[in-house]
Amino acid sequence: ATVVATDINASSEEKILQEIHKIGGQVLFFKHDVSKEDDWKNVTDQTVNSFGKIDILVNNAAKLLMKDLESTTSDEWDQIFNTNAKSVFL
Repeated sequence: ATVVATDINASSEEKILQEIHKIGGQVLFFKHDVSKEDDWKNVTDQTVNSFGKIDILVNNAAKLLMKDLESTTSDEWDQIFNTNAKSVFL
């Protein structure tokens, strides 16, 4: 398979590249914040430019906050919503 892998942590790149190459796949990696529209545009544009189209998309990003609602800040809520919901829309 040809895979475009993304992660918000650029430090994940080497491990991802090694794992996919080990099983014979082709891979491109991009640092990608799924809550940012510009990041989505960059990843999709570069993917289409490299491979012509996207056949399958798996959005496997999520953010979990282990604290009660009363102590959750508005900024924390925005981060959770943007990662878990808005990213799917984008």
